Amino acid sequence: MEKCYVILWIPTVNHLSIAFDAPKTSGKRRMNISDMQESPLNIEVSVQGKDIAISVQDENDSDIFNHFITLKYEDSSHNGMVKYSYVPKRLSDNGFRFDDSTFPEAVYHIIKGFYHIHEFHEDENDSSLSAFISPKDIDIHEPNNAALQHYLKKHESTVLNLVKWGKNLLRTVIDIEKQNQDKTKLSIYETFLYFNLSEN
Repeated sequence: MEKCYVILWIPTVNHLSIAFDAPKTSGKRRMNISDMQESPLNIEVSVQGKDIAISVQDENDSDIFNHFITLKYEDSSHNGMVKYSYVPKRLSDNGFRFDDSTFPEAVYHIIKGFYHIHEFHEDENDSSLSAFISPKDIDIHEPNNAALQHYLKKHESTVLNLVKWGKNLLRTVIDIEKQNQDKTKLSIYETFLYFNLSEN
């Protein structure tokens, strides 16, 4: 079977290099990634140099995790994209699998947690992203590569929603402060002119 490629965006600050040689946390994490409590799927994700090994808990012995798939490091870019290759594999047709169209979001989230610095939020508040998968190799250093376009589109709606939320919050605060006649606080919030708060 031919290998597939997955390009994961690991958020970085000011184009800092991803610390492959010093993961932020220990190099191994175990987690139940099943949505159904009655059918847990416990996996172990471990950093092995720049590669990522993924194991699945043995059905008969909860202390044993059997190797399932390895994501082989291929390349990384200045803007936090990391390219891995893997040979497609399925635990079940409808369940846990890595192929040319499926890469579990939970696994992506765990991998990000090894390197992504959560400076402004807790780990559990990290955004969930769908990975960019390709049966063909692409150059992640090209300015407008397909992986970059994928992540820009994914974040566009998120950013727009944050701006709308911020705009509505500031409008509400101004309305409350006008009612309270607190000119000091009101002048602070009215400095956010770029939100154009007069619009609906």
